[in-house]
Amino acid sequence: MLDIEGYDGLHADLNAMSKQSRWTEMATLIPDELVAEVTVVGPRSQIPDQLAARVAGITDHVSPVNNRNPDHDLFADIVEDLRALSSRQLPIGQPGQ
Repeated sequence: MLDIEGYDGLHADLNAMSKQSRWTEMATLIPDELVAEVTVVGPRSQIPDQLAARVAGITDHVSPVNNRNPDHDLFADIVEDLRALSSRQLPIGQPGQ
């Protein structure tokens, strides 16, 4: 993924830093542009619209999940807002499914 986005050297640097437990420093190497390219970022109220726009024409299904800290209620508000979007017809999976 990093190569596709034009950050081919970043993986080696991040890998080396992780092996040295330099976790905090790793974040300084990741540019905001990369984060914006591969994620949806913003206040929770903006996430449903951003997510719907990101997947439009690519998929008709999204399933928010947090594998590191499973909590079925974590994305409940976002799922509810996605379902309410009148301009999109996205089947939304339950968080964690």
